[in-house]
Amino acid sequence: MVLTLPTLVPQNLVQAAWLDAGMLIREAMARNGRFPVEEIYKACCEGRMQLWTVYDGDDIKAVCVTEILKYPAMQVLSIIVLTGEDREAWLHHAEFLKHKAREWGCQRLEAWARPGWSRVLKDWRHTHSLLEVDV
Repeated sequence: MVLTLPTLVPQNLVQAAWLDAGMLIREAMARNGRFPVEEIYKACCEGRMQLWTVYDGDDIKAVCVTEILKYPAMQVLSIIVLTGEDREAWLHHAEFLKHKAREWGCQRLEAWARPGWSRVLKDWRHTHSLLEVDV
């Protein structure tokens, strides 16, 4: 397996990349439900969110969607979606997002994630948990 580094998909190529990435994003959002997939697609096309891909040859292995958020005291790069196949093969590339966040003037990288991610991302601090109930 020879994986590419995470590649930021330029706005003008989001539509083409979505053929591969959209399926993985749709599966992740079926569990998350925070963002309609169509809104993520639109935000990536408009540059409000960023689409990242990792490939093994012609096969997509991972996809990530980020958004730069400007809080009153800091700017953060927020991970909206991080998903893929064979996680052990590409997860170490998440370190790349830390460098990109710093390059873009962000002071933090954040992610609201399912509980299992806290066991996998060992160098991340678990500062909050999101609890939900449908009403």
